[in-house]
Amino acid sequence: MTFRGGKDGSKGTILDYIAGGSFVAASVLPSPKSIESFYKAQMASRTINAKWRTRKVFIMFTQTSDEDDISGPNQTKYYSKEDRGVYCLYQMDEWSRMKSKPVKPEGLDDLNGTQFGISGSDITKSSAKAFRAGAFNHTQEILKELEAAIVSKRKLDPFAEGAGWSDTWTIPVCDTGKYNWNVQYDDTTFRYGRLPCCCSVNCNDTKAFVKAANIIGSQTFLRVCYEQLKPFASIDFEMIDYGYTWKTTFLAEWMRWSDKKRAGVVIGIIVGGIVILILLAWLSHKCRGCCS
Repeated sequence: MTFRGGKDGSKGTILDYIAGGSFVAASVLPSPKSIESFYKAQMASRTINAKWRTRKVFIMFTQTSDEDDISGPNQTKYYSKEDRGVYCLYQMDEWSRMKSKPVKPEGLDDLNGTQFGISGSDITKSSAKAFRAGAFNHTQEILKELEAAIVSKRKLDPFAEGAGWSDTWTIPVCDTGKYNWNVQYDDTTFRYGRLPCCCSVNCNDTKAFVKAANIIGSQTFLRVCYEQLKPFASIDFEMIDYGYTWKTTFLAEWMRWSDKKRAGVVIGIIVGGIVILILLAWLSHKCRGCCS
């Protein structure tokens, strides 16, 4: 209609849009400062995202109707009304051979400084959108989502979204459903830590998540999950496919044993040692008797 001389939905004609030598009304364009800030944040985000994707950095999603949920760190919390749950960003820190604690991803505070202005919630929000669009292999799905949005005339405003724009960050997400395993950073309340041990319905996406989050091969992760899932009758640790298994070492087996079994083994070793000492003493006495 506009190109035939008529008015469009904004009551503008083609003459209005080409006035001053421009084909687009200046009022609908972002300012140069907005464009500069956007691409600066994008460059920093994509660089750090690539670095974090080589580490044990991940996001846990928990279903809840409480928008003010405080179970996880507020610095990186993102509540989605659409998904009806909260997302929280973590990094796995293996602070002993068989223990772990969730910590703040390295460099997070620097991103939130005045130089970049990228908040933890931006990172979580962007990753959540990428995950919902295409799980752990989202590139093509994101393009399809954008195409669908354009066709349906949904509002797309990457300059307003900033670093929270979908696909800027692609940190792996574990959908833990109704199980809330979120904790604050550096929390050591739980003996072995808290980790995303079961992702999606029936834990079906756990293997894919473990691989995407660079956790595959971690004996600490298996140990923590083994202990963490004990109270949950509806989740069987032995039935979950993590993509790898325990190493057959004495330490790994020892860590898997219950306290009762460990106590039994220790008592057995002590008793066995005492029996051997008694036997050696008896043999020594016997030999002295034979020689005299």
